[in-house]
Amino acid sequence: MENSIENVSNAAMEQPLFQTETVVTKQEYVRYSRFAILNLNKLWLLMIICNLFVIITTVCRGAMLWEAVILVLILNPVIIIGNDVISKRAYKSNIAGKQDRSRFLFFHDRITEIREHGSDTYGYEKLLLIKETDKSFYIMVTKSNGMIILKSNCSPELIEFIRSVKSEYKK
Repeated sequence: MENSIENVSNAAMEQPLFQTETVVTKQEYVRYSRFAILNLNKLWLLMIICNLFVIITTVCRGAMLWEAVILVLILNPVIIIGNDVISKRAYKSNIAGKQDRSRFLFFHDRITEIREHGSDTYGYEKLLLIKETDKSFYIMVTKSNGMIILKSNCSPELIEFIRSVKSEYKK
């Protein structure tokens, strides 16, 4: 029993290799949501199926192919814009998430996110995906749950560390 208490105490005292903070803006949340919906949840596949359905039904009803193409060109942006509107509403309704500052601690084998309302720790091997954009890293835990790390708040060393985790764990 004494040994397990000592291990917990040592783990709690371990210093992170890197740390950073993030406050997610509405714009960044919408970008993250668009990535998650389109790439991880395969909305693009649904869009392809809808496009084929529109083209086939339009042409089968005697319309010209160009009319079907116009409908498809209208349908796709409506789906994307609809997702953005839903994301903005979700951001506005998430009172706990507004201006919620997250602190991220990076250890050699795990990441810990500390928020005002609690904390979570994930081993790097358990992560689903690490996606790098021009402004952020999206560290995905599931297809619909992830962490947004703003590059502007990261040291060059931390950016390289995240890239190395992505490479080492094939995320």
